[in-house]
Amino acid sequence: LGAPLSPLVDAWMAAGVTHALSVERCGKAADGRPRNLRGVDIGDFTAPMDELFLGGDWARLAVGDGGNEIGMGARARARIAHG
Repeated sequence: LGAPLSPLVDAWMAAGVTHALSVERCGKAADGRPRNLRGVDIGDFTAPMDELFLGGDWARLAVGDGGNEIGMGARARARIAHG
């Protein structure tokens, strides 16, 4: 997996975190900025959590509805359930 990306990733790894759950948490768009469903940059109002969510060796589960949430950008590799 390589070197941890942040002190928080280090802390989660040291604590033995095994799973990360993201519910309706905005993630980075292709340009690296977090955008809402309308494409508006909301970086001034959204803490960057992508690095933490993706940074460790834990199982990941992302719940979202619009595709702009953390973990939803890799839909080709992810398992998506529709309810």
